[in-house]
Amino acid sequence: MLNIDDTFPQMLSLLEHWVNINTYSKNQEGIERMMTELKKEFLKLQPDECEVLHFTKSQGLFLKKRKQAPIQIYFGGHLDTVYPPDQPFQKLEYLDKHTLTGPGVTDMKGGLVILLTALDAFEKTKNASSIGWEIFINSDEELGSPESTPFIESCAERCHLACLFEPALEDGSLVSQRKGSANYMIYSKGRKAHAGRNPFEGKNAIFPLARFIQKAEELNSAEQGTLVNVGRVQGGETHNIVPDFAECALNVRANELMTMQHIEKQLMDLATQLGLEFQKITFRPPKNFDTKTQGLFKALGFEAKKLGFSLTWKPSGGVCDGNTFALKGKPAIDTLGVCGGMIHTTKEFLRIDSLLERARLTLVFLNAIASGQLDFEHF
Repeated sequence: MLNIDDTFPQMLSLLEHWVNINTYSKNQEGIERMMTELKKEFLKLQPDECEVLHFTKSQGLFLKKRKQAPIQIYFGGHLDTVYPPDQPFQKLEYLDKHTLTGPGVTDMKGGLVILLTALDAFEKTKNASSIGWEIFINSDEELGSPESTPFIESCAERCHLACLFEPALEDGSLVSQRKGSANYMIYSKGRKAHAGRNPFEGKNAIFPLARFIQKAEELNSAEQGTLVNVGRVQGGETHNIVPDFAECALNVRANELMTMQHIEKQLMDLATQLGLEFQKITFRPPKNFDTKTQGLFKALGFEAKKLGFSLTWKPSGGVCDGNTFALKGKPAIDTLGVCGGMIHTTKEFLRIDSLLERARLTLVFLNAIASGQLDFEHF
């Protein structure tokens, strides 16, 4: 009943079809097409509810089944990738018989294939009625989930635990703990003037922003694992015009929520002192490896041993929608997807055997919870 090996050809076929659809976060045409394809495939799970949610600039596929079941699990993923349609890297290819490459093959269309395959097989088991589930697949995750985060938070309120299908680390390890991440925009407004004829009638917008950046850099701490990174700066027009506008994009990462809040206040105060506009774009809290989450990982590791392999986990500075569950106190395993690497580059690759390996793992894990072998109330 739990053997899904014969689904492997279908998994590969579906993966190729999905990877070959460009789903760059801002490619609305591709997002629409992929959303239609996902809905068609996930309807095979016979959910009680299925709808495409439309936000201002993004979308999300939401499905729900058995909301009265004693165990409620959130299954999450994203369909968007970081490769624009005008880039040559557009199609799935075989690097060799063990490895695939392609845009989003690992991050995270491979994970979506695993989710669909494992859950479809689980729905055919005798214990399926014990678990109710919600699935949400968003199209703005690579942007920091600015629009979909509130909806994910509402799902976290209802569910006992979360399984997300972001890729595992390159060595196959899962991510245990994640830093928090916040993105900000800083704007400086000045007054334009000719740099030679009447420079003092102008007001240079770049100078106060430069002072802000210099002070922001001082907030970095390798010892505490805190990062303040100015990732983009732009402003002005040319060398002989006093610039009337400048801006910078800034990212903050830290291990503790209080640290993030403290740094944010320092940055806001600094911006105010320098007459700058400070705007928070996205925020994801730190995902700590608390007792509940440790229990969930140990249970998953126990199921992996039954399948003949050892599962390891380690912290990461990267973030994902799994971070959102931290604020709600709900445990989440957010790297149940494929094994691969070089994500967010044109060398992104997937280890083919991990498709079936991780689908099997998800299936036996769900069955262990549903059958009562694992006490979900301790998670």
